[in-house]
Amino acid sequence: MIYGMFVILFVTLVMMAITIASMSIMLTYELLCHQNYDWWWPSFLLGASGGMYMFLYSFYYMLMHEDMSLLSSDFIYFLTMTMVSSCFGYMCGACSVLASYQFVERIY
Repeated sequence: MIYGMFVILFVTLVMMAITIASMSIMLTYELLCHQNYDWWWPSFLLGASGGMYMFLYSFYYMLMHEDMSLLSSDFIYFLTMTMVSSCFGYMCGACSVLASYQFVERIY
């Protein structure tokens, strides 16, 4: 029962990866239908936009809900959330590019 949280997190991660992959495949298909063969960067940016959203929301949360009494704690929070959101964006972007690459390899 103690590992139930990790099962829920894993299921959520799998659902997020499936959603990102399917959206990326749809974007790649639309780009290829319009004879735009530069699908690498739009595919990556589609996945990485989740990291940008996470960064913007953490900045909003820091401004609206944090105490902001100590500059050092705010800097550590900002630095940590920058690193977490960039890693999340790279992970989602890599998932998106790999799904699009597999799709393009499959259809050609």
